[in-house]
Amino acid sequence: LFIVDRLSNLLGHELDLRTSPRGSVFRITMNAEVSQRQTTGGKGESFHKNAKIRSLWIIDDDQTISEALSLAVTKLRMRITCMTSVAEVSQRLHKEPAPDAALIDYELGHSLNGLDAANVIRHLNTTSKIVIVTGNSDRQTIEKIEASGFPCLLKPVDTTAIARALNITAIE
Repeated sequence: LFIVDRLSNLLGHELDLRTSPRGSVFRITMNAEVSQRQTTGGKGESFHKNAKIRSLWIIDDDQTISEALSLAVTKLRMRITCMTSVAEVSQRLHKEPAPDAALIDYELGHSLNGLDAANVIRHLNTTSKIVIVTGNSDRQTIEKIEASGFPCLLKPVDTTAIARALNITAIE
């Protein structure tokens, strides 16, 4: 709880804590504008690029998860942009080039899924590195993602797994 409290204070998020005889429950309230920001990792981080990945799009309909993924990859030193839908991806692609890489949630909460978003990006940039992220580990979903040819990571994911999937290695 101390770590959650410290992180929420650092990020300017509201922490709501409730305790009962059965235990404690907490909720973090995040400003939606934070998930739409672009961030760049700091200097001296413990990762370097094998390929030139300067921009990363994170696409997830859950803004809390987008923010968590954004924080996890900040140390990879790329420009990070978070989006919540295939429609938002399409709109952004009309305004700017496709990203060098994308982390895309499989279940985007509408009739279109993460593979649809991946295909929209891939159509405009055949060299974009795309990784599908899912919390759904059922066999049918995993087989569908694998059949698409895109790498798949199961949630929860960490910086090392993301770096590996994007072919970025840690500096020893």
